[in-house]
Amino acid sequence: MREAAGMRQERGKHLEREIDRLIAWLDEQGIHGHKNHVKRTEGGVYLEGEPFDYEVFCNGKFAAFDAKECHERRWNLANAKLSQIRHLLNLRKHGADAFFLVYFAQSKRLVKFDVELVRKAIASGAKSLTADEGSDWRWDSLTTGSVA
Repeated sequence: MREAAGMRQERGKHLEREIDRLIAWLDEQGIHGHKNHVKRTEGGVYLEGEPFDYEVFCNGKFAAFDAKECHERRWNLANAKLSQIRHLLNLRKHGADAFFLVYFAQSKRLVKFDVELVRKAIASGAKSLTADEGSDWRWDSLTTGSVA
């Protein structure tokens, strides 16, 4: 059982490893980006989760997003934590491009779901979203200011 849980946890880290590589490359280009981390005591005891995964600042633009992986045809909205939605909505109010970035493994699509779209979907009672309900995402949107 423990091995299966470890495999699930590792399976969900592919996208984050790729984004970490992207953040390192952006840093080499003089663009600031970073991954947020959970808060722990010096001894490693968990205190609080990160508000969302990543922040990138470039040319006066601010992108804040949480990275998710989906191994089904539909992304389960239960994976969008309410605390993440709240933090991302607050940043969106101040001009940030705030979103969930979901990698659909079966179709190999990287899809952006604006946090407001996710909020509305949950408020309407939706349980999941398909890749077609979001927009295909390109990494260079972080540097060009494009919102897709």
